[in-house]
Amino acid sequence: MKKIQRTRLLIILILILVIILCSIGFFTGMEVSNLTEDTSNETSNVTIPTVLDPGCIGMKKCAAIATPKACKATTGCQVNMVSSCSGEEAGDIFVKENITVRNKFGNFTVTDACYNKTMAKQVYCNENNSISYTLEQCPAKCGSGACLVPGTYPEDLFLLMGQSNMVGIGPGPLEDIDAPDEKISQWGRFQNDSNKWIIASHPLQNWNPRASEPIGLGLNFAKTWRDLNNDVWVGLIPSAKASTAIGSWIPGTVLYKDAIARAKAAEETGGTVRAVLWLQGESNVLNTKPAAYRTNLDKIIASVRKDLGNPNLPFIVGEFTPQWMNGSSQKIGIETVLNNLPNRTNYTFCVQSDGLYAKSNEIIHFDSPSLRILGERYAYAVYGIYHPAEEPIDESS
Repeated sequence: MKKIQRTRLLIILILILVIILCSIGFFTGMEVSNLTEDTSNETSNVTIPTVLDPGCIGMKKCAAIATPKACKATTGCQVNMVSSCSGEEAGDIFVKENITVRNKFGNFTVTDACYNKTMAKQVYCNENNSISYTLEQCPAKCGSGACLVPGTYPEDLFLLMGQSNMVGIGPGPLEDIDAPDEKISQWGRFQNDSNKWIIASHPLQNWNPRASEPIGLGLNFAKTWRDLNNDVWVGLIPSAKASTAIGSWIPGTVLYKDAIARAKAAEETGGTVRAVLWLQGESNVLNTKPAAYRTNLDKIIASVRKDLGNPNLPFIVGEFTPQWMNGSSQKIGIETVLNNLPNRTNYTFCVQSDGLYAKSNEIIHFDSPSLRILGERYAYAVYGIYHPAEEPIDESS
């Protein structure tokens, strides 16, 4: 009996030894393959964003490890070297390319990526059949894994948020003043236009545009902004939805997440969000106390700035139509919160609605001429924040 027990114990010990040896690659005879760096082009020992390090490819526990060396040191990780590497040499910095590597687990693709907003990281197969990379300085910006060709994308981007007056439901368009401009784009939302730049035209692709009454403030805002900024290429990111209360826009809601996701995706093409244009509040006058509205508005502003990585991102709000106010204390309470925003939060502005008019059949909504003027006033408001000492005269009123 004792002999049998000793035999079982010996077998168990042998099995444990085999497992240990396998885990360190004793039987596979494989070593860690380093992602080497081409020091001839001032490379840095950094990893490629969004792609697996080839030394850890296929390993569940190593997928997020920064380097093969760190992967090897991780308990429970079995590292397998890259056995083959194929693909183009590092070439055109304006083209996102990839190479194919093979190890025990199969074929995997390693792709060029943006190291930061102005540098591209190009991967290639070196003479040792391993993977190297170079860091290339882009002439302008890096986006979607490659350097962006200057002048081929909208540079100044603006996020439009709010309810129906931001969507815009004014009659039109007029052939001359509402005509599209090839240097004013919008980030598409529907069908074949989704998630790409298209020429901006009325109605903008907010959540629920009204084709029969398409005029909003966005297009005239963009035209005015171009006039003030040397004809810069403007990109609008329409994200407004009619009949929405402020509770539908607080962080974590569908509308908020949609707006932020669209803004980030648009920025990937090379431009920078320069301001948020907000026109909302009508849906809150009957059931929201001014203090609660203020809390939610401040929360939205802080969260948008954090999520878009700019603590000083200008945030522009606007007043209601004068005809709709009618001395209502509830309406005045919400509008007062909007008017007082610059007194409590830096880099904000409240656009006045003095001299503007509502639609005759819907006094809660601005008419088309007023929406065009409102767009101009929003543009001057943003310009005034970026150029406080040289704010131009607003001739839109």
